[in-house]
Amino acid sequence: MNVSRQLSVGLVAVVISILSMSSYSLKAPGMMNISKAETVVSIAKPVAAFGMVSRSYDFIEPVNATIDESADLNSQAYMSRCGFCHGANLEGIDGLGVTLIDSAFLQNMGLEETIEFLKVGRMINSEESISGGVMPGFAWLPEEELEEIAGYIKSISTP
Repeated sequence: MNVSRQLSVGLVAVVISILSMSSYSLKAPGMMNISKAETVVSIAKPVAAFGMVSRSYDFIEPVNATIDESADLNSQAYMSRCGFCHGANLEGIDGLGVTLIDSAFLQNMGLEETIEFLKVGRMINSEESISGGVMPGFAWLPEEELEEIAGYIKSISTP
């Protein structure tokens, strides 16, 4: 190709890029709308790079999770690590975690064994799996937090 043809192809590419960016920016969320000589900024959701809506990390309560007001919810560690799957009152959440109330599995373990189980977790193919789901291991948690979680679970789940 000769130089003039290369320049014309490059110029066309630049023009197309500018037009496509400007047409997108007219429809992008969070852009300024000019109407009646005043500037109105309307942002429905925060916008991150490339116009993608930023993620929201708000806590969404599961549909079938209920909180028993009479329950002793003194374990922040349980609620932050286990409550999502096993529920606020150890009642279990369908499809995520089994109930821990009156669990024969937990009743047959001592406190130290419960802590070790929390560290290791359980895989789907385990023979002892009731739900068929994964129980993640929490070996990375501090020993004090594991003791708090295990103590809380044992105190609530034992009859």
